[in-house]
Amino acid sequence: MLDTDVLVAAFRSERGASRELPVGALDEHFVLLACTALWLEYEAVPTRPLHLTAMGLSAAEGRDVIAALAVAAGAVTIHFLRRPVLADAEDEHVLDLAMNGRAEMLVTFNQDDFAEALAAAPAGAEFRGYQVILGEFVAVAAAALRQDSRPGAFRAEEREY
Repeated sequence: MLDTDVLVAAFRSERGASRELPVGALDEHFVLLACTALWLEYEAVPTRPLHLTAMGLSAAEGRDVIAALAVAAGAVTIHFLRRPVLADAEDEHVLDLAMNGRAEMLVTFNQDDFAEALAAAPAGAEFRGYQVILGEFVAVAAAALRQDSRPGAFRAEEREY
């Protein structure tokens, strides 16, 4: 699953590693997990005038990209919450989605909150079951996606990070 900051980076950089991740979801290399709270963020944040201007996109074009991602996304119903875990309460829905959707990986640039939560987690904590790809490793995740471009081929357990 992709945190909103990675999606914004993908919007803003045509050549960055972040761009390859939503493109991989659109090409069905993996399922982009989504829940209502994260999708509302996806619709609001990347389509802010500041980001659209930087990307050279109109509001309609920005909404079209988000709509295309919605078609490729897999909806996850949040059945349980494990809060508070993160220092920033506004990011808890990202962790909730990853846990409820049994994400193979969570890709984020939010190193402070997620790294701190992982370091403080007791052994066996549920969110230790997937890999958190912090900002410095987004390029590694994108490179793994490039290595095997068959639809549905990208699986975290097959890669070494």
